[in-house]
Amino acid sequence: MNARARCGLAILWVAALGSLSCQQLQDVRDKQALRRLFRIPRGVEIVAYSGFPWLNGFGQREGLSISATYQLTPRQLERFLRTQIPEGWEPLPVAEAVRANPLYRNLNIPLEARTGFYLCRTAGDNVLYAKRTRPCACVERLNDIILGVLDTDARRLFVVVRSRY
Repeated sequence: MNARARCGLAILWVAALGSLSCQQLQDVRDKQALRRLFRIPRGVEIVAYSGFPWLNGFGQREGLSISATYQLTPRQLERFLRTQIPEGWEPLPVAEAVRANPLYRNLNIPLEARTGFYLCRTAGDNVLYAKRTRPCACVERLNDIILGVLDTDARRLFVVVRSRY
């Protein structure tokens, strides 16, 4: 292999490493945003995560869809029930009107869960970093969702943030 080919491969390698670290950085930021939106304490273990797209385009991420699953210990569940549930969470099952919305299709979240609580909020814009959100039921057309399902039997918290913009 000549020097020019080696140089080209080195540039590709550095670019690949750079993009990987950008994706990892975005995933870290998204996971922090999820914890903030759902007030998930640091010690609660994340057991599954999916984020799309990881790259910003002109200041926003079109078609944003981020989901995560957290496993709570019995003590963490007890604390979460005591401190977070009074903050707008409703008893399961998820309301049929919520589940009928096309924005809720193909989510990594058990909308059919029966034991526990759910939270449905919307920001209208800049969903991951919104300063104010409103209950989904108070909005005619949802442009984004902040949806959480707490399955108390499994001690699992499933969360999704998704946007149409």
